[in-house]
Amino acid sequence: MKASYLLSLAVCCLLATNADAQKKKNRKKDANKVDSVDLSKFSPPRIVKDEDVSDVGMPAQEAVAPPPDISEASISNAPYSYDAPKTNSYAMDVAPVEDKVEISDYNAPAQKSVFDKKGKYNLVFIGGSYYSEAKYGIADTSGKTILPIVFKEIKNTDDGVIVKLGKLYGLLDNDFNVLIPVEYDYFSPVKGRKCFIVGSTYGGKRLVDRTGKQLVPGDFYNIYDINSSYSNGADTAQCLSFSKKSYGSSAIYSLAEKKFMTDFTIISSERFDGGFVLKESKGTRIYDRKFKPLTNEVYDQVSNADYRALIVTIKNKKGLLSNAGKYILPCEYDAIESTNSYSSSVGAYIARKGTQAFVVDYLGKNLLGEVFDAVTLSSAYQSNHLLVKKGTKTGVKDILNHTILPIEFDTIYYVNAKYIAKKGDKLSAYSTSTGTLLNTLDYNKIEDLNSNYKLYYKNNKAGLMSSYLEILTEPLYDKIELMTTDYYYSSSSSDDRFRVTSSGKIGIISKTTTIVPAIYDNVVKLLKETYLVRLNGKYGLINGSSRKIIAPCKYDFIGQDGYSEYRFICVEGNTSTIVSTY
Repeated sequence: MKASYLLSLAVCCLLATNADAQKKKNRKKDANKVDSVDLSKFSPPRIVKDEDVSDVGMPAQEAVAPPPDISEASISNAPYSYDAPKTNSYAMDVAPVEDKVEISDYNAPAQKSVFDKKGKYNLVFIGGSYYSEAKYGIADTSGKTILPIVFKEIKNTDDGVIVKLGKLYGLLDNDFNVLIPVEYDYFSPVKGRKCFIVGSTYGGKRLVDRTGKQLVPGDFYNIYDINSSYSNGADTAQCLSFSKKSYGSSAIYSLAEKKFMTDFTIISSERFDGGFVLKESKGTRIYDRKFKPLTNEVYDQVSNADYRALIVTIKNKKGLLSNAGKYILPCEYDAIESTNSYSSSVGAYIARKGTQAFVVDYLGKNLLGEVFDAVTLSSAYQSNHLLVKKGTKTGVKDILNHTILPIEFDTIYYVNAKYIAKKGDKLSAYSTSTGTLLNTLDYNKIEDLNSNYKLYYKNNKAGLMSSYLEILTEPLYDKIELMTTDYYYSSSSSDDRFRVTSSGKIGIISKTTTIVPAIYDNVVKLLKETYLVRLNGKYGLINGSSRKIIAPCKYDFIGQDGYSEYRFICVEGNTSTIVSTY
């Protein structure tokens, strides 16, 4: 790697040198020579460790000495370096640039696209096919080379031009002068703040401005923008979380106040529309955007209900808190659930206490005007609808208190954009938008078999349907059960095979066809698609894949022969026969 590094650095220096007259004459011929940027300024890589990370305390503590000033004159001497690691699991040894780039590669026809809003520069690149990785450079509209075609990435941002050379990143200004040397394998802009989190992917990060000047003294294992995890986090970053180790607590730094707002005691942090939720070992507190406490409470748990409110928990009782820190519902409910996924325009919350349930908006108004025995969300696919229950009867309302189905049904399912409602022995399909009757179904009962399948009944006979109420088999059976592997040497199981009973006889079906007809006294699944069947005290074998009889029901005993799991000994009286199911 050392030889590769020296060779690569020599190539970069060669491209950058423009001192002698001969190279000036050749500049027009070779569009890959550097006119504006000295590649020798792109410093060699660092190896990062997280041991003995510098302490950073509250602003009142003694400040750590700032790093050396970074100027263009001194940029070739990397001001940011790390000691070699001793023993750690995440130190990263990176090459400064790619493996040797053949100059002949640059003779390939280059493609180009407009790079900046004013149209002064073009992004030029070669490669990028299935067989080669693209390399990028910059040229002006006359074709003059500004940056050679050696970069893996060149991105134009509001904060400058981010470049990647080999595995390392740096920052240039809009005239392609070096602001931050290309020496970091981790480089993340902080949105709207003209500063950057730089360092190693596996630790040793710093916060720097556009000139590379360190804004917060010390090296950190991790720095991240709390706003990035916020669902409505399109606005400018306000706070960063700093951690010293890969494990342990963090501290919150305010970019507006330019100081740490907490000690290194934060276990987790979350942004919400009104401020921040910070969890410490003693509990969770809520702060506004200026880090003033929204309430005096310490909560066991706080979750972001939606962009209007927080669900808070104290001693297993839940409450609803507005973004301004005012209680919409006190902490005395067994459960509170947001319907935000279903209607962000209204902001509705289902609250339950004991056997009573109701729905409120973010101002605490009861949206349905009454209390029910149960309220649940209708479906993830049907916006704004709620299943409401009084006694044993169920209906459907939307959160604007419009009745979709009256509270008079025994059970209501949402299936394929329809409501299937059961009243007595009758099942009917209704429109989800108007509640209009679509048709009456000719079966009178539905039962859950598992999460994927249901049973339906007609004239006391069972059929199989999907969880979406798609009918899979006719109602022909007295009983349908999930098939299990109940033979002692079978190791497989299947939930798409079903054991059926008809007039006391057993068979096996799938969701599409009959595997073993229901004519046997018993059927046992052995392995994969092999079934042991018994009829009138005699045993046989059936291949479920081909649905063919391997051994007829005439044997007194059938068992594995010990040689292969696919070979069976079939015994009839004093005679034995070897049968293979392979």
